[in-house]
Amino acid sequence: MNDKEKKHMSKFLSLVLRHKPKYINLELDENGWAEVDELIEKAKSRHMHFSFDELIEVVTTNDKQRFSFNPNNTKIRANQGHTVKTVDLKFEPKQPPEFLYHGTVGKFLESIKTSGLDKRRRQHVHLSEERETAIKVGSRRGVPIILSIRALEMHRKGYEFYCSENKVWLTDHVPTEFIEYNLSSCPNCKDSIEYSPISDVFMKVKFKDKSEKKVYKKRCENCGTNLVMNKYTRNHLAYSNYSNWELD
Repeated sequence: MNDKEKKHMSKFLSLVLRHKPKYINLELDENGWAEVDELIEKAKSRHMHFSFDELIEVVTTNDKQRFSFNPNNTKIRANQGHTVKTVDLKFEPKQPPEFLYHGTVGKFLESIKTSGLDKRRRQHVHLSEERETAIKVGSRRGVPIILSIRALEMHRKGYEFYCSENKVWLTDHVPTEFIEYNLSSCPNCKDSIEYSPISDVFMKVKFKDKSEKKVYKKRCENCGTNLVMNKYTRNHLAYSNYSNWELD
């Protein structure tokens, strides 16, 4: 299978094993397991044709290890991320590291600052132990903003944490007082950078389509890339992407 085919199949598995098993009338047990033979057969009703060996290939090569087989490979399930309310993965509470990370984008910041991180339709809020993983997650929706979660402090105050088989940390809710909002990432080297601008002077950027945005000027201390920081979203973009700078 090529990468495009594996990505398409992974999205299909996420749909039927996490969110909509009824899309192919698939039965999930209370722990989220589905029979492999049933999955392969019922997937055909949605024109998804794959063999057992191809299923193994997609599961074992998935970059985030989203899926698992039981010991004899007769059952399969998603490791986390379910919106099916009847599934209980039976996670055991664990002590988290001092900090965990969450990748998001600028348009969600105001909501997060108001109500914290909510699980929404999922069973848990998803957090990562590595900042690089959070950057990848945030990048799916735009320029990533990385939030630092004081997880160990939360744990000491009674909040429970769990860790899935593929090392995703889970919790029910992250109140805003445990979130640090001072991290974004350089689009060039991916190093973390603070929101603080070089000065309080706004620059007005003119785009080729004649639209304009007000931005702060910023420089990455790690690689030296000149950046601009959107006044409203706090996203960082490469300075070299713009021309026709004007003082506002």
